Amino acid sequence: MIFNKRLIFAICISLLSISAFSQNNTASPYSMYGVGNIEYKGDVINMGMGHTGLALPSSNYINTISAASLSKMDSLTMLFNLQAKASLSTFESSSQKQSNFNSNINGISMAFKVNPNWGMAITISPYSNIGYNIQSEKDMIGTNTTYPVTYTGEGGIYELGWSNGVELFKNFSLGLKSSLLWGNIDIIEKSEYPYILGQTIYNEHSYHVSNFNLEYSFQYYIPIHKYTLSFGGNYMSETSLNTWFKQRVYTDGDYEYYSEKTNADNLFLPTSYGGGIAIQKEQNWIVAFDYHKGDWSNINLANTTNKTRDTQQFNFGIQYSPQRNIHRSIFKRMQYRVGAFYADNYLKIKDVELSEKGITAGFTIPMKNQSLLNFGYEYKVGGSLKNGLVKENFHSIKLGLTFNESWFRKSVFQ
Repeated sequence: MIFNKRLIFAICISLLSISAFSQNNTASPYSMYGVGNIEYKGDVINMGMGHTGLALPSSNYINTISAASLSKMDSLTMLFNLQAKASLSTFESSSQKQSNFNSNINGISMAFKVNPNWGMAITISPYSNIGYNIQSEKDMIGTNTTYPVTYTGEGGIYELGWSNGVELFKNFSLGLKSSLLWGNIDIIEKSEYPYILGQTIYNEHSYHVSNFNLEYSFQYYIPIHKYTLSFGGNYMSETSLNTWFKQRVYTDGDYEYYSEKTNADNLFLPTSYGGGIAIQKEQNWIVAFDYHKGDWSNINLANTTNKTRDTQQFNFGIQYSPQRNIHRSIFKRMQYRVGAFYADNYLKIKDVELSEKGITAGFTIPMKNQSLLNFGYEYKVGGSLKNGLVKENFHSIKLGLTFNESWFRKSVFQ
């Protein structure tokens, strides 16, 4: 078995890029609560179709939303995917407006067929992101004086997944994704006392979380003349994240007043499940719809007194491929996508139930050896101006490169 030079280059770039996962990929003030802002799962292709994927096969790309989809991979190829994300965000309150730009590596995945009925994938991606910088003031006890305080947070939870999809019988597949979840959440309260102590005091909390979880999925396909009707679903039980933290109080001169490492109340991820349906006309049209539910109201978040609520998420997407076998025009071989989504936020802040909605678009440019260059765009609105909260607007793009390598094809010489 001989590795393609392009594949070796991609793997090396990915290994060098893994450190980029530790960088912030959000500036949302709402990421200070709970486990932060939860990332949408899926490839750039899923993003372009409104983040749908529960009923879509892993045909020429790695559908990381459903492990069961891996059974539909080409048994003669190995897929390798690297993707990056960049976001321009605007945050607006009743009196202020601020813009931020963030970019990061957003996912690395590799998939192949173990045998004709069994597909396997290894993925690494962010599960949630935390990144904020909030300036405020506190009253000095016993006086009419206030002093400035800055709250900053960074980090998040990351996921290393091992997915398997097996076709049990014709057109019916089951999937299992085993994941290692881990991450660091660093929260710093910076208090300035220039008129009293003449120095700045930092109160730092560093949370460390880790555990394993399992996600189950299925897909079922029904051929109907030129069409294929497919159904999919997934389920994940409640997961407790083992949590400990270190608190440290120190000054600008790094003089340490206090330092202690101890266990903390565990963070939790809820029981979640969903279902999807898709209809495909040969290689031309795909229309997909997904629904997700999360039982967040049963979750007690360790680092906030705000309430949680059950969440629902609706995703819709369309893909159009004009004529994939025409080699004269690249535009006729491209794939075009549009989509839309609506999702509840699991937090209820100041009696305000938050949600987000958005539209998506994207396209794929075919390359040599069936490799793909994927582009996705998303416009998302979230937050609220009620009760002194913050409204958010996001313009995000994703770029993905999928290598399709013929690992298992044998050359025939005549």
